[in-house]
Amino acid sequence: MSQRRRDKKQRKLTQQNTAAIYSTSGHSHAAQTQQMAMQQEQLRIAQMQAAEAQAAAALAQQEASQRAGQIAATAMDAAQWHPDPLERHELRYWDGSDWTDSVSDEGVVSSDPIEQPALSPGDEMLAIESSSEPDNATLVNQFRELAELRDQGILTEDEFAAQKAKLLGSSSGAYSQPSRRAAP
Repeated sequence: MSQRRRDKKQRKLTQQNTAAIYSTSGHSHAAQTQQMAMQQEQLRIAQMQAAEAQAAAALAQQEASQRAGQIAATAMDAAQWHPDPLERHELRYWDGSDWTDSVSDEGVVSSDPIEQPALSPGDEMLAIESSSEPDNATLVNQFRELAELRDQGILTEDEFAAQKAKLLGSSSGAYSQPSRRAAP
């Protein structure tokens, strides 16, 4: 028998079976309604199973993320080399509580101090007072710092004037007016 004849015969049998189902039942409409209800129930069950699978996957991912965070936290508790958080070197040494000045590049260990935290206003004044024989650029920067402290309300006008006088007095004559060239 040729493939064409078999396909034709199969189609005919399918049509006959379908017709028999609907015609033998005196309640063909009721059968269709029942079949649709069953299909809807199956679809609802499949959707619930998909939602449960999705929730389980999300929970598994969250648990894995928490485990990874715990592992990372445990690793940071141990004193060891880690990638430099300042990104200036390959590695920086973590002593278990703080980053150290010890750094490593291509296996060569050296030291690179971490910047000191910002000075408190009192420490800023000490830093300004303790500078020795400033050049003109340093004096200008110190005046700017004093002005910022005054503008922030940390220094009064009198304190500002006193600090300015100290700066000018400590310059030991190093401060001079810039020379001006005569116009050609």
